[in-house]
Amino acid sequence: MAGRTPRVVTSPRVTVVVPSYNGARFLPRALDSIAAQTFRDYEVVVVDNYSTDDTEKIARSYSGRLPLSFVTAESNLAEARDIGMKHARGEYIAFLDTDDEWRPDKLRKQVEFLDSHRDIPLCHTCCEIIDEDSNVLQIRHDGLLPPTGPCYYKLLEHCWITISTVMIRRTLFTEDGILFPPLPKKGGAGEDLRFYLQVARRYPLGLVDEVLAGYRKTSTGLSGVAGWRTGPQDMRALELVLNEPQCWEGFAPRETILQAITRAAAYNSAYWRNQGMNLRAIWFAGKGLRHGPFSVLLWRELSISLAKGALSPMLFVKRRLINKPAANKGAQYGC
Repeated sequence: MAGRTPRVVTSPRVTVVVPSYNGARFLPRALDSIAAQTFRDYEVVVVDNYSTDDTEKIARSYSGRLPLSFVTAESNLAEARDIGMKHARGEYIAFLDTDDEWRPDKLRKQVEFLDSHRDIPLCHTCCEIIDEDSNVLQIRHDGLLPPTGPCYYKLLEHCWITISTVMIRRTLFTEDGILFPPLPKKGGAGEDLRFYLQVARRYPLGLVDEVLAGYRKTSTGLSGVAGWRTGPQDMRALELVLNEPQCWEGFAPRETILQAITRAAAYNSAYWRNQGMNLRAIWFAGKGLRHGPFSVLLWRELSISLAKGALSPMLFVKRRLINKPAANKGAQYGC
C-alpha cells in the first residue's frame, strides 16, 4: 500500500479483541479457542459493557493461560471493537465475539497470509454455523465468499464476511482512521458491513479459503433477536450505508447504494411472500419504494403481495365452508 509506514515487527504480533456483554455462557469456549492457537505471539483485550453475570470473573480466571487485559467501558458492540483497537499493541488485530469459536490454526494462517500480501489490509476466512452445543450445522455462505481482490460491489449484495473470521492491519485504524461506525439508537446492527465497505472502497480484501471459525446461532444473540425486519437481506444496514458517505463517496455513486437497497427490499418481499407472510412482503416492498419509487420490480412485488393478501381471507373462508362438517339436525333444534 503506497505511502504506508514501513513495516515494523512488534510483539505481540496480534491483538485479539473480544467485545462482551453478559456473555458468561459461551465466553469460556471463545477463550479456550484462543488458548488453543498454534500461533502464540498474541495478546487478548476483552472489552466489557458492565456485564451483570460472571463475565469478568471468567475472563480474569484465564490470566494465567492468556496474556489478557480486561477493559470495562459503557459501550455497544461497535464501540467495544473500536475501544479494543485503541488498546491494541499488535501489528494485526483479530476480532472474536464471545459466542463464537476459532480453530487452532486460525491466527497462524491469517498472519502468514497478511505477511505475504502486503497490499491487503484485511483478510477473512470461511466459517461454520454452530449451535449452542457447538454442533456444526452447515458452512456459512458456502461457496459464495468473494475471493481475494476487489469486492466492494459484492459486499453491497450481501455482507458475506463474518466478523469473527476477520484479521486487519492496525494501520487501518492508526493511519487510515477507519473505525466501526456507531450502531443506531433504535437498535440494529450493520456496523460490520459498514466497516468492510470503508476498507473495500480503498483496498482489495483477502480470503483464506479454509474453515477456521465457528459462528454460533443462538436465540439470545444479536442475530437471533434482531427480528424479521433485518432479513434475509439486511436492508436496514444498507440504509445506514446510504447515510454515511465515508462508505461510498468518491468510489460508488449514491444511485448504486439506492439500487442495492431496492434489490434487497425486492428480495425480502419475495422471500416473505413465498413463506406465506404477505404483510411482511408488503412492508418490505413499500419500504423499498421509498428509496426507489420508479422500481418496476418493487411495484411488481407489491402488487403480487397485495393481491395474495386480499385473496388469503377469501381462500380461508372457502376452505372453512368446504371442510365444515354437516350440521346435526338435532342440535339445530336444541335437542
